[in-house]
Amino acid sequence: REGKLIFCNPAFAEAVGRPIDELIGTTDYGHLDELSRDRIRETDERVMRTGEPVRVEERVVLAGLGEAERIFDSEKHPYRLPDGSIGGVIGVARDVTDFLRAVDEVRDTEARLSFALSAAGVGYWDHDVVSDRVEYADTWFTMLGYEPGEIPMTVECFWNDLLHPDDRAAVRAAHKAYLAGRTYSYDVQCRLKHKSGAWHWIRDIGSIIERDGDGRPTRMVGVHIDIDERERQHVMLQTALVAANEGLWEWIIPDNRCYFDDMWYRLLGYEPGELPMEFETWEALCHPQDIESTKLALGRFLRGEVDSYEAEHRLWTKQGTWKWVLGTGTITERDEQGRPVRVVGVNMDIDDRMRVAETLEHALDAAEAANLAKSRFLANMSHEIRTPMTAIVGYAELMANDDELLADRDRMRETAAIVQRNGEHLLTIINDILDISKIDAGKMTTESVRTNLRELVGDVYELHRSRATHKGIRLEIQQRDALPDAVMADPVRIRQVLMNLVNNAIKFTESGSVTLRMEVVESAETGDGAEERSGFEEPVLKLSVIDTGIGMSEEQVERLFSAFQQADDSMARRFGGTGLGLVISKRLAELMHGDVVVRSRLGGGSTFTLELPLALAEDAKWIEPGAEVEAASVATRDTKHSTPLSGLRVLLVEDGLDNQRLISHHLRKAGALVSIANNGEEGVSQIESWHRAGDPFDLVLMDMQMPVKDGYAAARELREGGESVPILALTAHAMTGDRERCLEAGCDAYETKPVARQRLIDVCLELVERRGRRAA
Repeated sequence: REGKLIFCNPAFAEAVGRPIDELIGTTDYGHLDELSRDRIRETDERVMRTGEPVRVEERVVLAGLGEAERIFDSEKHPYRLPDGSIGGVIGVARDVTDFLRAVDEVRDTEARLSFALSAAGVGYWDHDVVSDRVEYADTWFTMLGYEPGEIPMTVECFWNDLLHPDDRAAVRAAHKAYLAGRTYSYDVQCRLKHKSGAWHWIRDIGSIIERDGDGRPTRMVGVHIDIDERERQHVMLQTALVAANEGLWEWIIPDNRCYFDDMWYRLLGYEPGELPMEFETWEALCHPQDIESTKLALGRFLRGEVDSYEAEHRLWTKQGTWKWVLGTGTITERDEQGRPVRVVGVNMDIDDRMRVAETLEHALDAAEAANLAKSRFLANMSHEIRTPMTAIVGYAELMANDDELLADRDRMRETAAIVQRNGEHLLTIINDILDISKIDAGKMTTESVRTNLRELVGDVYELHRSRATHKGIRLEIQQRDALPDAVMADPVRIRQVLMNLVNNAIKFTESGSVTLRMEVVESAETGDGAEERSGFEEPVLKLSVIDTGIGMSEEQVERLFSAFQQADDSMARRFGGTGLGLVISKRLAELMHGDVVVRSRLGGGSTFTLELPLALAEDAKWIEPGAEVEAASVATRDTKHSTPLSGLRVLLVEDGLDNQRLISHHLRKAGALVSIANNGEEGVSQIESWHRAGDPFDLVLMDMQMPVKDGYAAARELREGGESVPILALTAHAMTGDRERCLEAGCDAYETKPVARQRLIDVCLELVERRGRRAA
């Protein structure tokens, strides 16, 4: 009642920081500051007044301990005297200052941890293995869009309601294996259902923290980490890499380890993980020619000389082929000294691009080579054309202006022969060019008629015998075994090929011989050597031209049959020629389902062989070797009569004055009565006039390119009007399709200018006789 402290224990004295003897008998709570005294006095007076016990948290400042506040958990009861009255207060005070501060710190730490876990997308869980209950922190619920406590905290809810069906087996197996001690850690990736219904990828990591006396797990704690965004980005990256055909790689430089993703393996045809993940793996796969340049590019990048790594190189695939890739990379980690530690990059499939570039490069080289060959060919062609033209123009000028030459008949004949020879050479060049044009355009055709091989070869022999004799070369015919006297073939094309081969053989042979060999071989026979083995299944007709000339190297033989190329295309070559003859010969042979093959040795002569499938004519007879080969008459007509066109009325429709004079001269010398028209309109008018007069023309020679009205229009008008007179088209148009165009216009035959005199007379006579046979 008097406010004196009559008892305290040592613990209380220690708590307030004063000895017991100083505290006993003190009044007015002298161990407290003034504010604390009032609060304590008020509590004590309430206990004494009400007689009810009180438990209160008292925050006081102890005078003996400076200004530091202490917190006591105090329980106070009334102290009753024997008469039952309240004589004072007895109480117990516990100093809880440190405990409460520790609690506050824990709460603060928990708040900060909860915020951090929530921000990081991490949810904490605590699994009681014995009861199979799970407790989830608030962040676990919010991570999946739920309110704390919204779903049951049971393992069954996790397995059956939240975990994706496709992931349950793998997660259960990993969980059981860890609890059974078969694995050292529990760390899996799986999908959990978000409140929105979407599946979120999470990483589930757990650890056992309590075991029973037998060592069995009783408690396991862990976290769920939200990796959904990372996984989606990973899937997007993988999709992009697959779409771009790129493989991801990572190189850990200090231990030389590499990581290759699945696409990297598949890019090279391997299964994921099939090869060791080491830098040496890449080096073993890299093309030997690319290793040094690729390492050089990588070294410059690591030394900081360039901002990024980029190198094209070839890698060996599982299929046993080289594939071009573009390797690019960037540094993602450095050590404390700034040295590269980790490099990440991709390998992009550029094989198609590189193959196309390589093909284009080869095509460009081929085009440049072809262009060079054409330039050389044109230069040579210019030489070949200008050479005979020089002789023609020069000797024609002499014939026109040299009085001494005009007076010397023998020199005149010699000069005329020179002009004729060079003109024929020039015509051969032009015909070769036209033949190439026809063949390339697919307009060249062949026929199959009864052909006497021995007579055909004899004709070729007779046409070249004088030239070979003049050059001092022996020209001979050789027959091997029996030959049929008649085959089904195209004699014109065979003659053209043989003429070219024999002409070349004589040209390139300085001494010795040129042999025309005829033989028939079975498909299995090999002739004189393996090079002559036939590629045909049926018997083969072989017509060979064998010379003892200069021969050719293997390189020259390889380009022998290429258009616009020659075995020797230098400007200083010894022999003339355009180089088209052999190309034409080979293509003509191919049109006849055969081939021209060559066997040659530099300085040792050449053998050119025309190989054709043997097609026997009906009732063909076999002729044994030794029978004399006779040439057929080279002329196509009997030339004993000097005027084979005698009595025929012929109209020449020609606008060129020189051609009028030349052609009309040939016709009149052959006995024809010749009339002249200067264009198609005049020609049609004369034909109609003489027809009405009852004295029609027997034959019309029509130039096709004329002013006023050309030959095509004139011939078409005559045929539409019912005129049946034979029309021979004479034209300088000798390209592909010109013959067909003339015949379609109504002409009966077609000849290109210039036409040799005898050929002109023969064709005219053939047309007149044909008309007579039709009339009969």
